[in-house]
This record gives sequence, structure tokens and C-alpha cells, in this order.
Amino acid sequence: MQGRAAETLLPRLLPLLDGTRTVEELIIELGSSVAPAIEQALSLLDEHQLLREGTHSRENGHGRTAAATYAAAVTRRTTEESATRALLDAHVAVLGSGRCAKTTASQLEEIGIGRVDLLAPADEPAAGALVVAVPSARELPELERVNERALELGTAWLQVLPFDGRLTIVGPLYLPNASACRCCFVLRRGACSGYEDDFELVESQPSRALSPTPLTTMAAGLAANVVLRWMTAKDPTLPGRFYALESRTILRLSYEHVLRVPRCPACGPAASAVPSPWFEESP
Repeated sequence: MQGRAAETLLPRLLPLLDGTRTVEELIIELGSSVAPAIEQALSLLDEHQLLREGTHSRENGHGRTAAATYAAAVTRRTTEESATRALLDAHVAVLGSGRCAKTTASQLEEIGIGRVDLLAPADEPAAGALVVAVPSARELPELERVNERALELGTAWLQVLPFDGRLTIVGPLYLPNASACRCCFVLRRGACSGYEDDFELVESQPSRALSPTPLTTMAAGLAANVVLRWMTAKDPTLPGRFYALESRTILRLSYEHVLRVPRCPACGPAASAVPSPWFEESP
């Protein structure tokens, strides 16, 4: 390969040949104006046996194309081309060690997310990654730390709560300083529980309910859908809204919006507020 075009194209093309992109996606990434040059370069590399089919390229390419088309059609805030590029560039860290966490990570890979990390709840996700916290019942206390980190860094994150025998909760997508935080969610849920004084005690006990595989897959798919719409279009309907997948006598999916708690100890303005003249600090 010689010439000025090759010197300009190859440094951009070669890093993208990692087995996760189709030819069409390479053209979208680098621009349709250089499509003939891309095809010629790939053909030459293939002739010299320097290319091989990516392990998941066809499957992920189809999933990414379908996901991008869906995001563009449903949100009406992006184009298929922009959504495809956003998925290729996306980085998501799934926190959790249970089946739902693993299934969620798999769903995200199938829709073509560029990089998906599956980490333990106590692990530190890489900078810039969207965190999707999918704890098991025993890992629920870790969400407080995840919330604190997100508030400190100003980064969005999504929670997926484990099946408790009645329902599975996906969301809200927490957006610091714009939506309720995890602490607000717990306070609001406790106030609506009917046993507010004992809510924290009850919730601290790990549920022994087992989620059947179809229900786990439904919850993971719903979480992946939320991630897809956020990463491609910053869908404004997502922050602060959670979905409840109820699986009792009748299967039902409902949603609610969580409002911020003005006096929230985690995200409220209490720390910066000026004390009243009659305020006396406890010793």
C-alpha cells in the first residue's frame, strides 16, 4: 500500500480492525467519502491473508444495526448513523456477581456496546464508563457506595434491583443534580411502604426469592433498553423514572417517577445551608 491516501487512511483504519465492526460500520466510522479506499484496503489485506472474520462481528453487527435503527425511530432524537457511532464508542461497567448481572452484560454486548466490563460491586469502574449496578440480594448495601461515588464525580448510573418475590425494579437512571439520587429513592419508597419506621430494617434483610430465568432475562433486557436509549439519544424520559416488573397473578410492567427529596442527606443542600441563629450543634 503506497501513496498519500494510504498514509492518511491506514492509521485510522487499522485500529478499528478488532473484529467487532462490519464493513458498513467501518464506512460509517471513517466516512462514506473514503468507502472505495476502505474496500480496496480490506481487499488487499485479505488477499495477503492478513484479515480473518471476527468471532462476534456478524452477530454484534446485526445487533448493533437493529439497536441503532430502533433508537433512531423511537426516540426521534438521533439518526441511525449517529446511534451506531455512539454504540461503538460506548463503555458500560456492569457491577454485580449474580445471574442478572451476567445476563445484563450479555444483552449489552448483543446490542453492540463497544466495551462492556463485568465487575464485582466493590470494584472501581473505569473513568467515563456508564455504571449499571445489578446487585444480588446480598450485594444491595454496595449501592450506597455507588451512589456516593456518582454524586462525587457527577456521573450518571442505573440500578437494577433483584427480584424480591413480588417485583423486579429497573431504574431509575440517576443523574446527579438533575434527578433524585439513590438515597432519595430509598426515602421515597420507605414513605410509601406503609411501614416507614421499619423500612430500613426490613430492606436490610437479603431476600431469598429466586428469579426464574425468563424473568431474569426480561429484567436484563429492560435494563439494556434503558442503556441503549440513554447512550444513543440521552432520552430525557429516563432520568428519575423506574420500571417495576411485577410477576404475581398477572404479569405487569408499570413505571413511576421519583422526585428529589429536598432534605436528602446525600444530595440535598443541607451541607451548604446556613444554620439558623437559634441552631445549636450537638456535642
